[in-house]
Amino acid sequence: MSSASFSAHLRKEHMIKPAIINAIINGGIAYAVFSSKEVIGLFALHGMVLDTLLTVFLLTQISTWILFAQIRSKVMKGKLDVLPDPIRRGQGFFAGIGQIIPASNGFVYSIALGAVATLIVAPMVFAGFYLICGETLIPMQAIIGKAIYTPILAAIISPITAIRAQIATEDRMNEALIPN
Repeated sequence: MSSASFSAHLRKEHMIKPAIINAIINGGIAYAVFSSKEVIGLFALHGMVLDTLLTVFLLTQISTWILFAQIRSKVMKGKLDVLPDPIRRGQGFFAGIGQIIPASNGFVYSIALGAVATLIVAPMVFAGFYLICGETLIPMQAIIGKAIYTPILAAIISPITAIRAQIATEDRMNEALIPN
């Protein structure tokens, strides 16, 4: 597979689809949680800060676990093309970011990626809510905000994880084939 065709595959399968799914799911969850409230405090005990921290960390965890399992299964069954060499070497935005966190253990990778995403993304989301809404939000602001930031997060996390999961699985398979 060429780098261009792999990039197109990455955009479709690991950016657009997860973004749409997360917009629908997290928008629905936000509607269920926030629609009955009059206002939502940004920094309140059960406000947007806590919701955002939990959402960013858990969305990253769930996405990573699902993707590692899917990619690992596809690689082991021979249903995925070998990654283009430039991507395998970490060239390109998503491949380069993914190399920062070792991916040999999917669980450790998911915890590390979740922590990094929470430390980087959550403060940006808080700042966005604060700049646009102030310290209190009406339910529709919280619902729309969550339906916007979660698909963006999914579109970043998914391709990084897909690449790392494929590399980790291929490496493990290659190590098993090489005698000691």
